[in-house]
Amino acid sequence: MKFQLKKDDLNIHLTKLSKKRTEIRIALKEVGYPKCRRKPITFESLTHIVIGQQVSTSAALSISTKLKKLCAAKLDAENFLNISTESLKTAGLSVQKRRYLRELAEATIIDELSINGLQKLTDDEVFDKITSITGFGPWSAQMFLIFSLGRIDIWPAGDLGVRSGIGKICNFSDRPSEKETILLGEVYKPYRSSVSLLAWHYINNKP
Repeated sequence: MKFQLKKDDLNIHLTKLSKKRTEIRIALKEVGYPKCRRKPITFESLTHIVIGQQVSTSAALSISTKLKKLCAAKLDAENFLNISTESLKTAGLSVQKRRYLRELAEATIIDELSINGLQKLTDDEVFDKITSITGFGPWSAQMFLIFSLGRIDIWPAGDLGVRSGIGKICNFSDRPSEKETILLGEVYKPYRSSVSLLAWHYINNKP
């Protein structure tokens, strides 16, 4: 399946929604359209998702940069498994994340998880494949589906940024709960990925 969240795709999806949803129309007037944030379909992209769990953007970037240097600029499964535990620790990876990434690398090498093959699968099949790897929960699968595979109807209702952004777009006084966010997303089908990107864009750019 081809990547369907390029800039033109986002504009089309959100413009269609704005004709039916006043809050989307107003949000687009306030902050404009989000940019495409495409990531490659690689071991490295999945690695970045794990690194980004429960840390700040700047901390994740620092760890990713150090890790790539340890891999001689090519962060793949084979190079990762050749890095010593001490070096991974020095790069900033916790014990838990070191275990998750080693299991990911091993699954990739034995082809338990064919990363390139994920683009041929349905959303549900991709979700099941990724979440079968230790340390990769729903959020991790959703991030890969949106940013690497460009699937159009993914709604990461557990993501704090999405919850905060859609809450503000919909004029909630407080950040909606995950259950509330799931319900809010129903009206944006089949373009919930584009609304997710708008939600992140909104909280970062609303004056």
